[in-house]
Amino acid sequence: KLGMTSLGERKLLVAMLERAVFDYFGNQSDDQAEAAEWLFGDPEGDEIFSFGWVCSQLELDPEGVVNRLQRMSPRKGTSTQQWWAQASSLN
Repeated sequence: KLGMTSLGERKLLVAMLERAVFDYFGNQSDDQAEAAEWLFGDPEGDEIFSFGWVCSQLELDPEGVVNRLQRMSPRKGTSTQQWWAQASSLN
């Protein structure tokens, strides 16, 4: 695990994760497919900027994040901000 030392780096990774969640629950099928591939691919991946790597840098459990996403429904009106607050409590 590479240690994230900068608040700016953490904010960038949070923004990446939030964008993927927004795209996954969004209305654009191309964006949904790409986000799903990134989010639900290899949760243990350690390649830089992979979902697993981003979760590791943010000290989130990738499986916990995936499980939470799979239980969510975009029809329930859950915003990305609400999701992030919930996901942040998975640790």
